[in-house]
Amino acid sequence: MHFDGLLIGICTFLIIGIFHPIVIKTEYYTGTRLWWVFLLVGMSVAAAHATELPDTTRNDSCRARYAFGATANIATLLGREDYGVDLVKRHGCQFYSIYMDFLSNPSDGNEYERLYGYPTFEAGLMLGDFHNVRLRRDNPPTPYYSGLGYELTAYGAFRRDIVRTNRLSLGYGLEQGLGICTRPYNRHDNVDNEFIGSRISIYIGIDLYAGYRLSREWEAGMGLEFKHYSNSALDRPNKGANAIGLSARLTYTPDAAPAQYIHKYENENEGESSKKVYTYTDISASWGGKALLDDWIIYYYNKPADDPNYKTSHFKIRSVWGISAAQMFRYSRKYASGIGLDYWYATYSDRIREVDKQRGFTSGYKYDNHILGLSLRHEAFYKNISLAMGLGVYLHRQMGFIGKNDEKPYYETVGLRYYPAFLRHRAYIGYNVKAHLMKADCMEVKMGVCL
Repeated sequence: MHFDGLLIGICTFLIIGIFHPIVIKTEYYTGTRLWWVFLLVGMSVAAAHATELPDTTRNDSCRARYAFGATANIATLLGREDYGVDLVKRHGCQFYSIYMDFLSNPSDGNEYERLYGYPTFEAGLMLGDFHNVRLRRDNPPTPYYSGLGYELTAYGAFRRDIVRTNRLSLGYGLEQGLGICTRPYNRHDNVDNEFIGSRISIYIGIDLYAGYRLSREWEAGMGLEFKHYSNSALDRPNKGANAIGLSARLTYTPDAAPAQYIHKYENENEGESSKKVYTYTDISASWGGKALLDDWIIYYYNKPADDPNYKTSHFKIRSVWGISAAQMFRYSRKYASGIGLDYWYATYSDRIREVDKQRGFTSGYKYDNHILGLSLRHEAFYKNISLAMGLGVYLHRQMGFIGKNDEKPYYETVGLRYYPAFLRHRAYIGYNVKAHLMKADCMEVKMGVCL
């Protein structure tokens, strides 16, 4: 099946979406005197297209090992829920990154690389420019604007081409890293920044991209990207900064071979049926940490201005211990799914009871350190690493006013696991974020065995 027409249509749509704001911003700040830059870019692309690339459908054993590139992204900060929308007065932000790609090679003979279509692993540095974002509370009004400043992020990424032809490609990417914020919440001069409450944040990114190979070494691309910064409830405030936007990237691949351009994806699932399917029991223990939303509310809204904890940015990390057991079905080399029972012992129900009493909620609410849930599980494997996800519903959870009225009766988990080879992939260590409708509840580290 030929995908060129589909990819050309998608690329055309993305080009229009990306260059429309670029042209508007360029004319707004510089006038029309840079028209020749757009002309030269168009002529360069046309000239590149006129150059024939070699046939790339044969001999895919000589793929280059690495590549370098840069990305620019024009995005908008999203205000979650009505409160967040009202807080954001100016939404525009940008992201700039430089990266190095490590390219899996068919000559390595690795089964996972073949099954995933020879993916790309990326390491990079990204600057998130939020300095134009303006935040301010209207009721009562704050006499100044708060902001987010900049986020400097070190990240790693997994990228996979779903379709690749001689010139065009279409795929997706998953990113994760750590970011350092230059303007986190501060009660003295940045009081309305409720999105980023700590200096260090966890970064998660998802993107869909299309690429166009200009020559053997150079490839241009564009995409739709979602970016999220959060401290995973390890501090408060923690609404989380979410941004969505359009990106443009340019990648240089030194010593690129003709086989760099295309792979035989129609054979990528070959051998899957010969993999023996089996079931196993996943048993794990975890420790989680969180700063209570209840503490944030009592310090922000219910303390007098002369109280030393009024609108504080220092919160105690509360512990939650957990165990879980899941029956999993490994139906392919890449995937396993199943159902599990989750139990947590939270150490903070007495503190929640105390906060509710201070807020006037003295009846009709229950408090219990014991939490029980039932969850659906899915895990995607790549060599010694896996991405583990879960969607569950609480069977028993009693956490006072906020637990009953604001937090959802279901939960999500997502995280990474590492299976040491010397343990024959029967045990793992890892971490995951637990959330309620994508609002972080706690960060967990865990150890588990597969029996």
